[in-house]
Amino acid sequence: MNLARIHFGYDNLLNSSARADVRAEVDPLLLWAAVGLLMTGLVMVYSSSIAIAEGSRMFGNQPHYFLIRHSIFLVIGGVASVMAFQIPTTVAGRCTLAVPPRRSAVDCRAGAAYR
Repeated sequence: MNLARIHFGYDNLLNSSARADVRAEVDPLLLWAAVGLLMTGLVMVYSSSIAIAEGSRMFGNQPHYFLIRHSIFLVIGGVASVMAFQIPTTVAGRCTLAVPPRRSAVDCRAGAAYR
């Protein structure tokens, strides 16, 4: 299986030059590794909290309470990450706060001032 040929379903929405740009920016191995970790975390949250949620009136005796809650946060995080991915790095670089340079340990011991 050639991972470079995986299509994500948006080919018809873009023209050919934009399609090539989007495919060049998406790393399918990193994407599938992240999805795998997210799903593993979802299973871990569900398996570790089902007894607590089922036996507690505070959560309405719903065994799926934490699974639903965690899923909602995963969706919110996914939407936020897609939105952040749309910002070009040049724009993001201009919008960062200016941070003064740190003094090194050598400068601090010698009593040097900021430059």
